[in-house]
This record gives sequence, structure tokens and C-alpha cells, in this order.
Amino acid sequence: MSRNAPPPSSLRARMTTGFTAWFTLVASVACVLFLLWSRDMARRDVQERVRAAAWLVAHEWENDAAARHAAKAISEAKEDMRLNNVALFIVDGSGRVLGTNRISALSLPEMRRHGWLVVEKPARNATIIAGMDWQATEAILHRQALLLFLFTLLVVGAGGVATWFLVGKTLRPIGVLAEEANSASADPLHARLRAPSDDAEVRHLVGTLNGFLERFQESTRAREQFYAAAAHELRTPLAVLSGSIELALSRPRAALEYAETLRDLQRETKRLIALAEGLLTLNRLQTLPHEEDPECVDITEQSQRILSTLRPLIRERGLRLSEEWATETAETFAPPSHVAMLLRNLIENAVKYAPAGGTVRVQTHREDGEIRVTAYNEYKNARSLPFDRIYDPFFRADPSRSAETGGNGLGLAICRRLADAHGWRLQHAPMEDGIVVDARFPVDQNDQNA
Repeated sequence: MSRNAPPPSSLRARMTTGFTAWFTLVASVACVLFLLWSRDMARRDVQERVRAAAWLVAHEWENDAAARHAAKAISEAKEDMRLNNVALFIVDGSGRVLGTNRISALSLPEMRRHGWLVVEKPARNATIIAGMDWQATEAILHRQALLLFLFTLLVVGAGGVATWFLVGKTLRPIGVLAEEANSASADPLHARLRAPSDDAEVRHLVGTLNGFLERFQESTRAREQFYAAAAHELRTPLAVLSGSIELALSRPRAALEYAETLRDLQRETKRLIALAEGLLTLNRLQTLPHEEDPECVDITEQSQRILSTLRPLIRERGLRLSEEWATETAETFAPPSHVAMLLRNLIENAVKYAPAGGTVRVQTHREDGEIRVTAYNEYKNARSLPFDRIYDPFFRADPSRSAETGGNGLGLAICRRLADAHGWRLQHAPMEDGIVVDARFPVDQNDQNA
């Protein structure tokens, strides 16, 4: 691990912190809204009580038509509980106080200055003034807000602790899984993980990891087989080279014998070079399948060009060649060298493995948005061939003909890698009297839209 790399963060800590922060935000918003609502309701209640008190006193004052006695009007209204803690004043037109219930020691002007809620109600020859101390109510609301804040802190803290333990219990199967994977690291190819719980998510994760391990095991096994086969293929020409050199050096020989030995060495060297190039191509396709930039490639033109280079071999072997080319434009968008490599392998195999004097057919045509290339060659007992292994590296249908055809068993493996890398479709199938290979390329979109 790099010295400058940040320390790994804990998923458990992040989930707990995230939930606690979210819960704190929601609780804070809820508390603020509740306090605002409580304050509004308290203010409405005070205003309603003050209005009711002023209305009751005004009603009593107006009913006392004979005496118009202020103290009597106020005492009559006192029987209503809504007048508790409400200061009442009856003031005449000159501002003189005719009567009061003496709830507050403050005068009427002082009440207005000290934040009392005051309501005035005109009555006969007087004004009824009712007031209530709002600051006292606000003090109660402040104490309620403090208690609510402390309660919210307690709930958030308890929720954070509960979340920490709940997340830990939820993530525990992952820790168990990691420990099991570490204990199985000594033999990763045969390791299989067991689900530490019956949770669907955990079982899905374990199934995915086991699937990856199986694919890794298959890939490793295939790679080991490939290396073993490559070593075997390299050992044969190297042994021939070494034996030829030792034989040539065992005693003095004539110039013609040395020339014959050199020709043998040259032939085996070319075989080694072809094998090395095939191995490098396979490796490059596996590691850098899209190294070359794609271009517009005419499949029919490429097939005709490859076939023209094989005509001397066709005439030499007396093959009957049948050609059928697409009448429409057959262009695909792909790396030109990859297209040429696949077509050359397929057409060359058809020419090389057809019996002398046999038939070879090469066709191209457009079909359902694809360019289809078909290569057919005669072959006895084609149905007996193991077509499930035909794309394996170093596979040869007839090893005895390797020297005659010059093949190293890598051609079709390269074709399969090319097809898989670019999404082309490739299939070999037996017929009654031969083998047919079908390769399909997507039509270039510009050509298709045109």
C-alpha cells in the first residue's frame, strides 16, 4: 500500500454517521416546526383570552345601565375562568381609570411597553382594555424548547448507539466471509465460500464470488493446459534442430549433406517462427484486443484478395473452386488486420484441408444487417470430428498432416479470440461430405443508413 494512500474508512462508521446525521436533521426540523407551532398556538390562545375578557367586561358594563359601576362589571366577569391572569381596565373618554382588577402592578402605558398583549373594546361612555403578560408565556415556551432539545439529543445519541450495533450485526457476515476467504487463500483454485447467513443478499454475494472463483479456476486450468501444449509444440522443432545440428557435427560431411541439413534447419526455424508469431498473436488478442483502430473494411474485397494469393496452391492441388460474391456493398467497421487475419485463416484452412481434387466454395452476401462469409471444403468423416474442441489451441483434426499443411493448431484459436473480441459470430459445422464455416460481421452503420 502506498505511504500517501488514505487509511481505509469503515463502512460501519460511515453508515452510522450517515444515519445519525440524517436522523438529527429530521429531528431538528421537526422540533423547530413543533416549537413554531406551539408558539403560534400559545399566542392565539392568549389573544383569544384577552379578547374574550374584554368582551365579557364590556357586556357587563353595558348591562349595568343604572349604576354603571366599574367594580361590579369586573367582578361579574371574573366568574369566567378565561379571565384568569388577564389585567382589566375600564377607562372613560378622558383616559381616567374607572376600574381595574389589579392583576398587574404595571400601569396601562407600562404594560404596552413591556410586551403585554392588549385589546381595547369600546363600550358605553368608556373603553374596556384587557391585557395579558406575553413575556411570561414566552419564558414557559423557552423552557419547553430547552427540554425538547435535551430530549432530542438523548434520542439521537441512543439512536446512534443502536445504529452502530445494528449495522455491525448486519455487516458481520461480510467479516466472516472475509475471514473464510483469507483462510482459503492457500489453495485459491479449489476454494469455495459458504454463506454465513440465510439473508438473500449475502447468499447472492457468495454465489457471485463462487462463480468468479469457478471462472478463475477454469481460466487457470485452460492457461496451464495452453502452456503445457505450447511447451510440447516448441519442444518438437527444438529437438529436431538440436538433433540435426548434433548429427551434422558428429563427423565431417560433404557440402551437399551440409546443405540438406541447413534446409532442414531452415524449415524447422520457419515453423518455430510461425509458432512464436501465433503465440504472440494469441497473447496480444487476450491482453490488447482493441489495440488497432477500426476502419471501414470491404469483406468481399478482402476475401477475393486472400483467395487470389491461394490460387497457386489451389491449382497445385487440383481443387475445384466455386466463388459467389455479394452484389451489395459488404462493408464492416473493424480493425483491417483483424478482419484479414480471420478471413485468411478460414479460407486457407478450407484450401489446405480439402482432399486433392476436392471442392472448395467461398461465398459472401448480406443478410439481416450482417455480412456472411461461408467457406466450405470437402472432408471425409466430417461428423466424427470433435467440433467442441476445434477452437482449442494446438488442436489438429489430423496430426499426421501437420507437416503437409504447415499448420501449428493456432489458426482457429486466433479466429475465436478475434470473433469474441469484436462481437463477430463464428461457427463450424459438419456436412455429409465436408465442413462449412460461417462467419458473420455487422454491417457498417454508415453503409446501412445509406
